Amino acid sequence: MSLKRTSELVVGGCRLGEVLGRGGMGTVYRAWQMALGREVAVKVVPLIGGDESHVSRFQREAQMAAGLEHPHTIPVYAAGEENDLLYIVMRLVDGPDLRTLIQREGALPPARAVALIEQVAEALDAAHEAGLVHRDVKPANVLVEARDGADHAYLSDFGLVRSVTGSTALTVTGQWLGTLDFISPEQLEGEHVDHRADIYALACVLYTCLAGELPFPRDSAASTAWAHVHAPPPRLDEGPIPAGMTTSAARALTAVISRGMAKRPDDRYTTAGELARAARAALERPPAPTEQPTRVHSRPARIARTPTALTRRSTGSPGISTEEFIRARSRKRSYALVALLCVAGVIAAPFAFTRSPHHAARAKPGPPPFSRYSGPGYSIAYPAGWHIVEAER
Repeated sequence: MSLKRTSELVVGGCRLGEVLGRGGMGTVYRAWQMALGREVAVKVVPLIGGDESHVSRFQREAQMAAGLEHPHTIPVYAAGEENDLLYIVMRLVDGPDLRTLIQREGALPPARAVALIEQVAEALDAAHEAGLVHRDVKPANVLVEARDGADHAYLSDFGLVRSVTGSTALTVTGQWLGTLDFISPEQLEGEHVDHRADIYALACVLYTCLAGELPFPRDSAASTAWAHVHAPPPRLDEGPIPAGMTTSAARALTAVISRGMAKRPDDRYTTAGELARAARAALERPPAPTEQPTRVHSRPARIARTPTALTRRSTGSPGISTEEFIRARSRKRSYALVALLCVAGVIAAPFAFTRSPHHAARAKPGPPPFSRYSGPGYSIAYPAGWHIVEAER
């Protein structure tokens, strides 16, 4: 069909205005809902081949999305088919999508990225509880609106038909598949798809927000698909750490992304909220210490025993206290006494143990003639029966 100028085209009771965005599934317009006199967003999808099953499935999924009332999903006002066009009328969100935000600003600050993922996870959990599987979670389907100085995220495009555009979009007759850059391995391999495919995609979105790039940036659709099925998940802790992120947080967030992007659905988080909570815990984990703590000795420092130090203290110069000086001098006298006893023992030893043979024969075995004393840094022998008197020990 030949379309009129958008200012003259009316679809579903809405006069279409400027184009807000184009995607693989259609075009989104700013529109005026004439019956209620309000601005809305209208998504228009060309009807492919007039397939009635195509239309009925679109209407059924639109009804399910309309019944999903959640703060982080876009309210659906109407949906239908008119003039070979499928349309859906939604609340107008005044803000960019997450893909545009990342393209404009690069990698998002970690706290902002995790906050957005938490909101999208809430919407996904609500959809999964209602029996819906999104199957196309990606930054382009997350709209971000500024509200009270903070981001408010909306997850859009629940269960809409995909059309072929671009090298990273897939379309198979009778099957709805997501964008290749965020698609789960089981979708690519044609296996059973459930809510865990959305968890895989959410982990991909988390990585994209934190790194500012796709999980598997490849040159072709085939190589991207191969990476999703066979390549290990991307890491944040290899190479330069993203700005605003500690090394320990990068390592912990990498573990979260790796589990969310596990090849086997059974190895992933069970809910989107569980993934978001793990990401929050990883972000708030205290940073690891960069160095070992300084060792603190329980013993007090030794007092200087240099003559100069003692002379200063004896003359009243600033230094240690009088008690400390007396203890130092007492130890010095103890050392002198030990040395004197050592010399005396050496001199007296020959006389103390000189006895007649008759006396020696009658003598009973006794203790060894010398005992040993060990002190800090020295060891001496002294005669049996002597003892050492220390000032402090």
